[in-house]
Amino acid sequence: MDQAEKVRENRLRRIAERRGYRLNKSRRRDEFAVDFGQWSLTRGAIGVGASSLAMRTITLPSLDDVEVYLLEVPKIEVELRREGQAYVESGGQNRDTLQVLVREAIRLGMPLEAVAHASEVPVEDITPLSEGGV
Repeated sequence: MDQAEKVRENRLRRIAERRGYRLNKSRRRDEFAVDFGQWSLTRGAIGVGASSLAMRTITLPSLDDVEVYLLEVPKIEVELRREGQAYVESGGQNRDTLQVLVREAIRLGMPLEAVAHASEVPVEDITPLSEGGV
């Protein structure tokens, strides 16, 4: 690993830490292993007595994907909150913009529950938006 890549990795670790995540690289050395070379962002309770339900892990294939996730997800969370509020206030009439944001958030790796939480729209309403249904 060259110096520039290590600097980038450390910068992303600091960004992840500020956002409440811990950035880890898979320690697998077998190139045929499923998680070889992958990165994970872990958020939630860690330590003695921590519930596995309280923890959330996002697995990403490359440092480039980690960077996109860390830099784009906070922006999309703000937009989801704004559009989710408009969606709820309009009784579902403003669904097109919210649908685009939901699909983008899911493409970035956000779970449906996190999208629902950010947008303040119930999960049962988010599911059809993520699938393109009515």
